[in-house]
Amino acid sequence: MRAATWLPDPVVHASRNGLFKLGTEIDLTEHWKDGASHLALSAVIEETNGTKSYWALAHASGAPDFHHADAFAVELPKADPS
Repeated sequence: MRAATWLPDPVVHASRNGLFKLGTEIDLTEHWKDGASHLALSAVIEETNGTKSYWALAHASGAPDFHHADAFAVELPKADPS
């Protein structure tokens, strides 16, 4: 697995109102039009006291490793050209 260096910095919006929501949109259409791809969604949350927690849709066993193939749990189907 290698990092997607072609990705632009995402535009991130955050809001707090009793809940913390974080969202972003990235147009991947041109980058997976030739076939299906997989997505790993993960975050490292650092609290004001320095405590860190590691979140992901899927974790490989053992220490957090967001680059492990098992972390890529979402299959993105081939892009629809229409």
